Amino acid sequence: MRCKNCGWENPDENLKCEKCRSSLGSMNDLISIKQQSTASFDVRKTLAGCPYCGYPLRPSDQRCPNCDKPVVENVINISSPIGGTIIDSGTSVKHKEGKKLVGFLVSYSITPLGEFFPVFEGRNYIGRDNSSNICIQEDALISGKHFSILYRPVDKIFKFKDEQSSNGTFVNEKLSDEGELKNFDTIVIGSTKLLFIAIPPF
Repeated sequence: MRCKNCGWENPDENLKCEKCRSSLGSMNDLISIKQQSTASFDVRKTLAGCPYCGYPLRPSDQRCPNCDKPVVENVINISSPIGGTIIDSGTSVKHKEGKKLVGFLVSYSITPLGEFFPVFEGRNYIGRDNSSNICIQEDALISGKHFSILYRPVDKIFKFKDEQSSNGTFVNEKLSDEGELKNFDTIVIGSTKLLFIAIPPF
């Protein structure tokens, strides 16, 4: 489905444009798309990640829809089509500064099909500003730099900190200024709910 605002070609199941985040149709169109079976969703289209920001890529993408960096290689090999599928992507998820991937934030508030954001070593800022490591512009209740997640290999602990946001940061339904994040903790900023998933060290 082509975005009327910026011209970006999006998968048919998208409710918003991957590039400019504009709505892709009328309310009736969106309801119709949302009611379609997820069986038609081709997961292979989003298995490879951008080598710069980790955003999911389709095999046909020449540039990343998120950071607009050119995609040099985007090859997906599925070694077992039936059960126990192993995915080997031609691109690895790397931070543009070479930092290690240590976790994810997953949300179903932004799109019903779900969206994920990579968390890297060091401090990760989450907010509406374009300068944030994880930029969520759809929610007007989120501050420019709402909160941060810090991970250091020396202590292998995830720490969160509210960056003086207007509406606060709720972790496991409790308003918190700072603390330690555990695997599968829920975070609510504005009206957006995020699930934190830590990657075990290996």
